[in-house]
Amino acid sequence: MTKTIKVQYSTRYTDRRYAEIIREFVDKIYIYKAERIGGKKVQHIKILWNCIGEFIPPVKEKTA
Repeated sequence: MTKTIKVQYSTRYTDRRYAEIIREFVDKIYIYKAERIGGKKVQHIKILWNCIGEFIPPVKEKTA
């Protein structure tokens, strides 16, 4: 199961306070090699949180 998340770069999260919060809650971040899928550049990341490990959000199924 693959979940696609659009990530935008924002300078507001480079503040030192946010970095400390991230260090508190995130155990590890895995960044995988970028690849082209269907003509678009795709890069997968995996975030392992402290206490709960990897969280995969439920995928909402499309209804007809």
